[in-house]
Amino acid sequence: MCSSDLAAVEALGKGEISGVVLWGVNPAYDSRLAAKWTDGLKKAKTTIAIAGRMNETAAACKLVAAANHALESWGDHEAVAGLAAVQQPLVNPLFDTRQGEDLLLAWAGATNAQGKSADAHGFVVDYWHAQVAVRSDDAQTFEHFWDKTLNDGFADLK
Repeated sequence: MCSSDLAAVEALGKGEISGVVLWGVNPAYDSRLAAKWTDGLKKAKTTIAIAGRMNETAAACKLVAAANHALESWGDHEAVAGLAAVQQPLVNPLFDTRQGEDLLLAWAGATNAQGKSADAHGFVVDYWHAQVAVRSDDAQTFEHFWDKTLNDGFADLK
């Protein structure tokens, strides 16, 4: 456990943190300080778990937002410099869930260029249009670049 984790759980336990959003983690089970996490979450005014299933941390939070599985979600990755991949949903959400990024964008009040509520798919497309396509030698038009990337699953970049 690093010192920042220790400081966070201690501040939570002292009631110094009024709100926390935990996504894809389960410190009320996985941490060496699991009991302190559970107690600290009770002291915060707002506690939200973004989780794909109920776990110890979600049970300790005041609100649980049901999240999609990664195979139901949009995303992107550049694990190796110059090789970027688009993560496409394999299936539509099987249950009444939302992608974690969609939840954060909605809570932040984020909007797209048309002034509508932003979603993860649009966010990824906009990012690739502004930041990724310009790094490609293969970008005749963005639409061509995007369609080719979706087909191939990745893009070679400069």
